Amino acid sequence: MIHPIDAYIGLKRFFTSTIPPCRIWLQRPEDFHVIEIPKVYDVDENLYLLLKQNVDTFNAIEEIEKGLGGRWVWSGLKDSNAITVQHVSSKVDVGEWRWKRKNKCLYLKKIGKGGVKRGDLKANLFIIRLRSKCDIEGYVKETLDEMKDVPGIYSYQRFGTRRPITHVVGKMVLLGRWEEAINVLLGEPTPWESERAREVRRLYYEMGPKAYLDAPPYLNIERKVARALLKGLPPRKALLSLPQFEIFLGAFQAYIYNKALTDLKWYNRTPGYDTYDLYKEYFKEEGIEKRSLKKFKVRSFRRSPKYNAKVVLRKSAEGLFLIFTLPKGYYATTLLREIIKGDPKEFS
Repeated sequence: MIHPIDAYIGLKRFFTSTIPPCRIWLQRPEDFHVIEIPKVYDVDENLYLLLKQNVDTFNAIEEIEKGLGGRWVWSGLKDSNAITVQHVSSKVDVGEWRWKRKNKCLYLKKIGKGGVKRGDLKANLFIIRLRSKCDIEGYVKETLDEMKDVPGIYSYQRFGTRRPITHVVGKMVLLGRWEEAINVLLGEPTPWESERAREVRRLYYEMGPKAYLDAPPYLNIERKVARALLKGLPPRKALLSLPQFEIFLGAFQAYIYNKALTDLKWYNRTPGYDTYDLYKEYFKEEGIEKRSLKKFKVRSFRRSPKYNAKVVLRKSAEGLFLIFTLPKGYYATTLLREIIKGDPKEFS
């Protein structure tokens, strides 16, 4: 059965027919490890390894820049609810640096000279432990054999794991409904996020952006928009002031792509103004016109609808481990979704 979150982000089906013999889950972050395989360039910068846990890449870079100054560059965005290793670079020269807040931590260590470019990496290596109360090795092998290739759908992280609304904000922007985009971002509590977050969103309907003055730090994007609104910026400028603004438009592209792919339309280019006719039925369903996509430069790019991950299984006393690599833009949770076939909270 498709979970409501799946349906909300355009995922209408599973790509395998297997049924789990018992409940399967992950304990995050310790069961989910990601190691970035970077492209390193010969430039006059300092190259670092960044180990992080329970921090997304945007917030990690913010904390590093607050603590050490300068400008820092990363290759790819890494999951917050995981233990991840990636490369970052900067003109700033420091041996190592640590940061910790409750269950969040960062460790930065210089490894030499060189630089990385945003969005430019080779792949990511995943090491993931599956937990269950029955023997699932045969079932997992059967599922992987049936799937053969990991579908190129965009997974939960692209939309917001606990509150998948980034694509809705993007849609409102493309429709020119900026105030509604703000209301979706700051309001509309969902049942999958924390009670504290839902409380702030409910207060937003009574107090407006002032509700975010005492909001928890993990609502950082909402807090930035709220502060911009309180300074007198109109909704359009408040959203455009976000460094992450392009995420909303990209999420809407991903949503349209998911809808097409789960209809088994294996297109090798993503939705955009230059592929409008290819995705026309889906754009029209959402009320989006080609001129709007062109206005915001929402252009397609090449993307393979499938990828052979060549998953290695390793069984030990600690559980069943999946080891595999995926190129940038592909998601381990897509593979986990086919295996676990349950509530995304069990694995995302």
